[in-house]
This record gives sequence, structure tokens and C-alpha cells, in this order.
Amino acid sequence: MSAQTMQVLERRKPAMSKISPLAPSAAALLVLLASCGAGANGAEARREEPAAARLASAAGAEARQYCGNIANVAAASRMAQQEKQLRELEERMQHRLGELEAKRAELEELLNRYDAFAKKADETLTSLFTKMKPEAAAAQLANLDEDSAAALLLRLKPQNSSAIMNEMDSFHGALLAKKIAAFSTLKHGDKKL
Repeated sequence: MSAQTMQVLERRKPAMSKISPLAPSAAALLVLLASCGAGANGAEARREEPAAARLASAAGAEARQYCGNIANVAAASRMAQQEKQLRELEERMQHRLGELEAKRAELEELLNRYDAFAKKADETLTSLFTKMKPEAAAAQLANLDEDSAAALLLRLKPQNSSAIMNEMDSFHGALLAKKIAAFSTLKHGDKKL
């Protein structure tokens, strides 16, 4: 018996007991009818339940079949999309590599021009200091930074370098001599010259 039927009977029970002595039998009859009706509804529900389950099962089978049918097409579509993306990335990478190669060539050209200029300037500067009087060359070297002055003295012939160093004040001469000695140590290691 359902809870709803029980509630209805409970509400009517006091009223039915006042009406007639057959009321308990009527109540029992109502309970019996209610349970029979519930049984009939229950049988219908049981009949409908397998039909709903069959529909759900059929729908699931159709969905699985649909997914199975399009799985290869979907995989091929994904593969085509990925291949397209890879081609685009490769094209961009090739374009970028071309740009980088152009920049590398440009920088190499600049370095070659700079090296040629530096060599020519070095030769010209060495030639100038070789032709200068030792007093004038010493004054010019005293105004240069120590590294540049030492490098220039190393490029001159030893007789020209010694004449210029002879004309320098002792402070600048000693600084340049230390620089030249340090460079020679770096260049030749600890070997004695």
C-alpha cells in the first residue's frame, strides 16, 4: 500500500467508525482496491520500463555506430589540420631563417669592411708615427690611452719605438713598458724571450 493511500485512510478512519459497524470492512475493501490499482499501475510501469530501457539501449547503439562511422573521417580531418599547421610553421621558419641569413651576411660584410678599415688605419697610423720626430711622437703617445699607445709602439720598428720612449717622461714611459711587458707575457705565456 502506498503512503498516499495510508494518509487518506488515516484521515477518514474516525469518520468511518462513527457511520457504521461495517466501516472497517469498507476500509479494508478500499485498501484492497488501492493495492490492486497500485498493482495494475505497477505492472504497467514494469511494462513501460523495459521499453524505455530498449529505447535508451537502441539510442546508445546508434550513437556508438555513428561515432564508429565518423571516427576515421574525424581522425583524417584532425591529421589534415595538423599537417596544414605544420606546413605553415615550416614556411614561417624558412622565412625567418632567410631573414637571419640575410642579417648574418650583412654583419659579415660590415665586419670585413671594418677589418679592412682598421688594417688600413693601423698601417697609416704606424707609418705616421714612424715618420714623426721622436719628441712629437712621444707627446702624442702621452695623450693616448695606455692600451692604444702600447699597441702602437709594438707595431713600430724597435729603433723607432726606443727613440720615442727615450723622449717620453719617465712616468708615461714606465706605464707603457709595463703594458708592453704584460702583453708579451699574455702572448707568449711564461716563456722567456
